[in-house]
Amino acid sequence: MLDQTEKIKALGDETRLRVMRILLKAGVQLCVCEIEAITGKPQYAISRALGVLRNARLVREERDGKLVKYSPVSGDAFTRGLLDAVLLIKCADIPSFSDDVPAIQRVLAKRDESGKPTGWCGCA
Repeated sequence: MLDQTEKIKALGDETRLRVMRILLKAGVQLCVCEIEAITGKPQYAISRALGVLRNARLVREERDGKLVKYSPVSGDAFTRGLLDAVLLIKCADIPSFSDDVPAIQRVLAKRDESGKPTGWCGCA
């Protein structure tokens, strides 16, 4: 029960909710710089949001050299249901989310052939 409460609380902030939705919509791992480019929020805000989501076991990180990539964790039925609800959020409900999908597409288009961020990204 405590684990479920922590997951719900982790999504109780607009930035964390937005980051989670971006990771789900992207369908691929993203680094901090990419999420920063999508949201327009500063690096420290994204890193803090990812830290809370990681501690709530909603996000996992994977290291590839100095590149750290993040992706959603959909483990148990409760978490899957929670993440499904995040995906159902409509941009009309939260206007700051309205440009996220086109921004995800622009960021992913800048990746190299292997799918890694290119030189513009400070993580690469």
